[in-house]
Amino acid sequence: MARGALRVLACCAVLALFVSAGSAPHDNGERLFQHAERVNAEIADDGAQASPERLADAIEAFDLVIRKARGTEWAARAHLAVGSLYAIQGQFERARDAYSLGGL
Repeated sequence: MARGALRVLACCAVLALFVSAGSAPHDNGERLFQHAERVNAEIADDGAQASPERLADAIEAFDLVIRKARGTEWAARAHLAVGSLYAIQGQFERARDAYSLGGL
């Protein structure tokens, strides 16, 4: 009986490792990117009406994706979004830098 319980406990421990390890950077990156997209929604609808504060909030949200999900497709997409936000503001050198970091 103790051997069976030990086997069940070992299986649970292995399962817990798989669940916690998973593809966390990708999943986390996707979740963070979706949040950044929501922050960016107003700006995407009408960039001319975007306040500097809203633009800064959106850039900050996408920068979080870049920091937390480095090396994923979500980070690359966030670089493109940041580049677009800088371009909206006429900050073309910063936009170019963001685009180049995104792998373009």
